[in-house]
Amino acid sequence: MIRSYAIAGAIVASIATWEFLSFPGLLIWAALIGWAGLHHSGDSDGVVGRTLIAICFGTFLAWNVSIALLVNTTPLPMPLAAAALVAVVVPIIISLSKFQAFKIIPAVFYGFASAFAFLTQTPGKFDMGPLTSFGLDNVLIIVPASMTIGVVLGLIQRKIAALIFQANPHAEQTSA
Repeated sequence: MIRSYAIAGAIVASIATWEFLSFPGLLIWAALIGWAGLHHSGDSDGVVGRTLIAICFGTFLAWNVSIALLVNTTPLPMPLAAAALVAVVVPIIISLSKFQAFKIIPAVFYGFASAFAFLTQTPGKFDMGPLTSFGLDNVLIIVPASMTIGVVLGLIQRKIAALIFQANPHAEQTSA
């Protein structure tokens, strides 16, 4: 099955790369994290939905922390305030994992980390204007949209790999 996944991955990744580079605006790196997040989350029923919920929840938490930092909710300087707020959020993420929708803790962290990567690595995004806009400048829109595309790409890869494997299941057993 590994060869089928590799072939399917090559097909889907090459098409995705061409699309992302042809139509800029979405984040290819966030899509790849979403894709990996799906594969990391397993293959059980409902994993796609739970992965998407977890990614979006992580992004939402990062957005809230960002807003709190920008409105200066603590008397601490920025690095200490950010550290303190993250120290509050992490136990919340872990505690909520007892609920089925938030059970995929790594995907919550993927969304959280991806949101902060976008905000801190993209000039002008860690600002109240973009954080409250309705467009691709807003981390609440661009990161989940890009990561959702990645989850869908991972699902497509699974489907193509299954078709390849079903077409020739003995090919992988006889070679190596």
